[in-house]
Amino acid sequence: MIDTLERVVPRGYSFDPSCVLYLPLHKMEFGRSANLLTKYDFETGDPPTGWSVEGTGATWVQSTEQVHGGTYSGKLTRAGTNCAAHQDHADYAKYKGLQATMYAWVHASVAAQASLYINDGVASTYGATHTGGGAFELLTVTRTLSSVATNLRGGLLVVDNNTPVYIDDAELYINNLAASRDHYGHLVQKTGALWRPDGHYFDGGGAADDFIEVKTHSALDALVAATIIMWVKIDDIPADQRFLNLYKTNTDRIELRLVTDTGNFEVNNDVADSGSVLGSGITIVESAMTQIALTISSAGLWSTFVNGVPGATNNEGVNIGDLANGFRTIVGGVLWSEVLNKVLDGTVKIVSIYNRVMALPEIQRDYLANK
Repeated sequence: MIDTLERVVPRGYSFDPSCVLYLPLHKMEFGRSANLLTKYDFETGDPPTGWSVEGTGATWVQSTEQVHGGTYSGKLTRAGTNCAAHQDHADYAKYKGLQATMYAWVHASVAAQASLYINDGVASTYGATHTGGGAFELLTVTRTLSSVATNLRGGLLVVDNNTPVYIDDAELYINNLAASRDHYGHLVQKTGALWRPDGHYFDGGGAADDFIEVKTHSALDALVAATIIMWVKIDDIPADQRFLNLYKTNTDRIELRLVTDTGNFEVNNDVADSGSVLGSGITIVESAMTQIALTISSAGLWSTFVNGVPGATNNEGVNIGDLANGFRTIVGGVLWSEVLNKVLDGTVKIVSIYNRVMALPEIQRDYLANK
């Protein structure tokens, strides 16, 4: 899935300060998403903004009568027919198969008349009901979303009694999201992404959001000489696919890719539409974690490596500094006119970029340390 990093400058990466980008996608942590509900505190709008109501005759208003936090709550009153107030989350598709939890502070005066629910378009799960003690209680509900979910809805359900029910300080979030923490502590979180123990998995299906993007940054724009090292495992060779693009436009980019016919690693030098291709002469083994590397000198000498073995070297006449400032780093495909193409079918373990040319022994040490 799409991931955007705001900062890439290393902090505390003591053993090699020349590293300007390091994504350890194999080092997973688990956490939860941000609150998916908008206007969850009911402080905006009457009726509360962002919420919908269903149920014949039901009323849904902003209220100061019973408040848990802030100035207002949402007040839902049944009119003889069971009713609900809810929000639908537009990006439900990325959460298919994941676990969602909703909680909210709910005030009710009749036992079992109020509960929270989550609906994924396939079925609903309902949480424990309010005791009816005339006070705020923290209600929760959790549901594992269907793999064929068509919605993500969180809401308050009121049944069997027309006494008003109040809701405040609500939250809907996704549990156990996979995330990778980089070398200065930034969480590289990919909501709904596919993870394997050895890295981030790209399924090769051509999904429009199946890539990782690193935003432009001065540390990348300042590059002149560079070393790029990736660890990848390809599941389908020799499918036409791209590992990494340092990308400005369709005709201004550096592309690490697989050769369609041979399965060899090669680099497309398309800086300023030069259109040069530098091969490696080394075939990547299918389903094996592989180190691929590219060095670019300030004088424009480009060299490729696979698993610490030198491939090809050529004087391309341009260096990475000739790539226009403001380029983006795309992992897992190439963007042509903002449309994803040639997507990766395999797993990416590590992506690292250095602001100098690494010597062969250094590249070999990286290979021995990570193989």
